[in-house]
Amino acid sequence: MAKTRLILGVMSGSSLDGLDMALCRFSSDGGNFVHEVVATGQAFYEAEWLDRLRQVHRVDVHTFFSWNYEYGAWLGKAIAGFAETTGCIPELVVVHGHTVFHQPDAHYSIQLGHGAAISAQCALPVMCDVRSADLALEGQGAPLAHLADLYLYPGYVAYLNLGGIANITLPSTGKAWDLAGANQLLNALAGLVGKAYDDRGMLAESGKVIPELLARLSADDFLSKEPPKSLDNQYVTDHFTRILLDDPHPVEDRLATATEHISEEVVRSLVRYSIVNGKILITGGGAYNDFLIRRFMEHSVKAGLKVEWIIPEARILEYKEAILMALMGYLRIEHRANCLPTFTGASGPSSNGALYQTIPSL
Repeated sequence: MAKTRLILGVMSGSSLDGLDMALCRFSSDGGNFVHEVVATGQAFYEAEWLDRLRQVHRVDVHTFFSWNYEYGAWLGKAIAGFAETTGCIPELVVVHGHTVFHQPDAHYSIQLGHGAAISAQCALPVMCDVRSADLALEGQGAPLAHLADLYLYPGYVAYLNLGGIANITLPSTGKAWDLAGANQLLNALAGLVGKAYDDRGMLAESGKVIPELLARLSADDFLSKEPPKSLDNQYVTDHFTRILLDDPHPVEDRLATATEHISEEVVRSLVRYSIVNGKILITGGGAYNDFLIRRFMEHSVKAGLKVEWIIPEARILEYKEAILMALMGYLRIEHRANCLPTFTGASGPSSNGALYQTIPSL
């Protein structure tokens, strides 16, 4: 069995709900990966950082680089505080950062949070920039979840992650892609009535679907593209969120419509790729939306699918992306590919991640 390595994965999602951190032990025995989640934790954004992250795509270049350092320092302090509570010193910290721009056609994906600033504050080796190598090989650089799906949670016919953006992995097809906006849409609408999110989908359940609004959402060109494909946060805002926010119908009706849109896109993909039976693993914050999950079930039954929608234990549900970051770091320092071309559309496998080590003695 290979050497056991202790890696800390840190994820900042597009839904702006803060940092998820997962300290993991990894080893491998042949082709089998052994992992243990040692500890998990979260850090939440203050109002100032929420405001900055919402507008960072619009600031001038000097402000951007200033915030890049400052956000990295903020990340490093949060990581140091969490690591201290675990009583463990990870060999490597893998930080996704906050995505500002994601443009696969132009071969770049930019995340806020400079690796050197993170490393300086937490006094640990840091890996960041986890998409660029795949993008350089003509890949989408996303979604990355296929690694955790295949290596850590085998046995499902599909893997659905419901974060700010919904993405899916279908192992039998060798495909993974972004499906549609998810929590970004629902949270933006909930914000109109002073709520951070629609708790368990109760507001949406009380509303009625608006057919003409649903038709506008479903007609977007991205949805008809063949995978591999991935979504930029700003594209979701411009092409989906803004349409929902500008519509004059009651918020509950718009939430019902957005929920219907998400559920239709998910089940349509299962039908298209003949995923007719088996278990589907659901992770991400959207898994707590009971109404959305029921709509998945109802649509799949209507389509004649005999699938079982599985919501795992809370640690996997909430921290899968942070665990994924840790896995990518483990593969990187083991000199193995941490992005697979069949799932991203790249010309070959890649080893993603830029390494920063500001403390020479480590």
